[in-house]
Formats: sequence, structure tokens, C-alpha cells
Amino acid sequence: MPRLPKPAATPSEQDARLSEVLRLSLLEGLSIRAIARHLQLGRKTVRKLLARGPERTQPSREPRASLLEPYDAEIRRLLDDTPELTAPGILERLRPLGYTGGITILRHRVRQVRPRPPKEAFLTLDFQPGAAFQVDWADFGFALPGCPRRVSAFVMVACYSRYLYLEFALSQAMGTFLRCMERGLKFFGGVAAADIFDNMKTVVLSHAPHATVFNRRFLEYAKARDFAVVACNVRKGNEKGRVERPIGFVRTRFWRGRQFTDLFDLNMQAAQWRDDVANNRRHEVTGKVPSLVFRHEEQRQLKPISDTPFDVDDVDTATVTKTFRVSFDRNRYSVPWRLVSQTVLYPAPSIAALPSTDPAGEDGGGEIEIESRS
Repeated sequence: MPRLPKPAATPSEQDARLSEVLRLSLLEGLSIRAIARHLQLGRKTVRKLLARGPERTQPSREPRASLLEPYDAEIRRLLDDTPELTAPGILERLRPLGYTGGITILRHRVRQVRPRPPKEAFLTLDFQPGAAFQVDWADFGFALPGCPRRVSAFVMVACYSRYLYLEFALSQAMGTFLRCMERGLKFFGGVAAADIFDNMKTVVLSHAPHATVFNRRFLEYAKARDFAVVACNVRKGNEKGRVERPIGFVRTRFWRGRQFTDLFDLNMQAAQWRDDVANNRRHEVTGKVPSLVFRHEEQRQLKPISDTPFDVDDVDTATVTKTFRVSFDRNRYSVPWRLVSQTVLYPAPSIAALPSTDPAGEDGGGEIEIESRS
């Protein structure tokens, strides 16, 4: 015979069953399996009945007082006086006051209460054709095989067209800097109304809100080439963004994975990349090709390069040793013996053009032009 369905439980029976399930679970501590076996119910039914029962609530606990609460005012005072103060520095000042907690909760508290500097807004700088070049150095470290000299990139950018000049050098000294400037101006075929520089010592000797002291020799060079000199404010990278972004572009697109044998090979590769890629790509900001914009819009706005002669050689001084040698650029060179212990003046490029020495420091050989200074 077919099994007949069980008659539905009345409301009173449902309440009694729920009460028994809750008693066995909450008071007796039986499991769902044991309750189902004891009451001859399905485990799903027991679970449903328990879900309908009163919620188990955890006893409320009062929040524990933080060890930092007595020192909160002092932490705020310290950060108001010196916002850049670090958590270890604050910890040193709280210990004498009786703080016995650790630095982890202190770091968390310092992050919460440290004054936040207001967000700085920047205006987009706009330049007319021929108005300005931006110039900067970028350091690339000890990159030449067997050469204990840091490699620097000289980058010069026409602000309107984004046309780029790139050259690598082993020094950022005045002579090297001026020779790079000369080759950069020749590359552009003209002079902008102003050149914008970071606070490099070859351009700016000191920089303060009330006055900027420029390098006199560079001002003489700028006068000879007929361009104004503009120095960016300290830590204001947005004022030279036209050259900062190309430096990043050189690092990511040219430098990574590059192999070269010496400085000459590096500059040959850099010149080819500069002309084929950097200046002939579609610029990500302007959407135009820098070389086309420069050739058709900006170049004719540049001033002709003055033919006023200017000595771009470095002049250096040294004291002649007892073995009648002078040191320059990690090398030692011989001079007449009668100049021992005297200070001599010499043109540095003349020495740099002589054969280089080995790393052991042997003499480079040859004679140099010097002027004695008693």
C-alpha cells in the first residue's frame, strides 16, 4: 500500500517541538545530529528550528582604554610643532613621560593625527614657439665597462615643439656643461629667448626666496649667446616638466637593456635613437610629431647663434708634488721639476686629451701647458 503523508503539525505542536529543540541545544548542549536522533527529526528540520530560535548574543564588553590616551595631547603638540617628526622620534619623547606601550600602536596613532599638507594645484605652462629651452642633467651611474666614472645625460628640450637634444658625458663640470650647451644650440640651429635650468651649481650658486645668485661665468656665456637665464624654484619639478618627462622617457625607452662599449658608442646609439624615435614619434601630450612641429613652426622663431667667441675650456689649479706631478681626472701628469711645491694653472681639456692612464695610477705621460703661480 502507498505510504500516506504525515498530517501537518498543529501550531501548538510546532511550538512544543521548537521549545524542545532549543532546550536540547542551549541547555543540554547536544549536537544537531543528537537532537535529530533523540526527537526523530531530520537534521535539516533541526537546523531550521534552531535558525528560528533566539539569537545568541555575545556579552557586551566595554572598549579597553588605549595606553596612548593620556599622551594624545602631547602627540598632537609634537606633530603640530614638527610635522615631519617620525614615530620613533615621538616614542623617545614619550618614554620620559611614562609611556610604556610599543611603537606599533604609536605608528597607527601618528598616521591618524599627523597634519596632512594641502593638495597643491598646478597650472599648465604654455610656451610660444622659440620662447624657451629647458635644460637639465640626469645621472645614470657607473655604466661604462671598465670606466670608474659616472655617466650623465645632458638633455635640452624646445618647450613648444618638445624637440629633444640628448648627449651623454662623464662630467657635469662647467667646461663639459658649456660644450654640451654649444652642441645643443648648434643642433637646434638657433637660440631661444630664455633657457630654463634646475639649480645646478654651474648655473645657480645659491637660491633663496628673495634672491638668486647665478654663476658669473655662465651669465657671461648666456650674454655671449644672447639668451636670458631662468632658474626654477627649489623642489618645483613642475616648473621644468618639459625636460623632466623626456628624461623619464630616455630612462624607460632608450636606456633599459642597452649595451655599449664606450662613451663614443653610447652617444652614437643615443643620437640615432633621438633622431629616429624620440623626435619622430607622435608625442603623447601634444599628439604631434616634435620634429615636424619644430621644423615648420618653431625653428624660424629662434634667434641666430651669435659668433661671439667664448672659451668653453675648463681651467684648473693644482700643487706640484715632490715627484713633479699634478693630478687631474684620476690621472697624474709630469711637469718641469723646477715647479715642485708651486701652484700651477692649466687648461683641463689639454690634459683630458692626452692618453689616459691605467687603473693602477701610472703616469699618463706627455707635457702640459702650465702657468706658475707663486
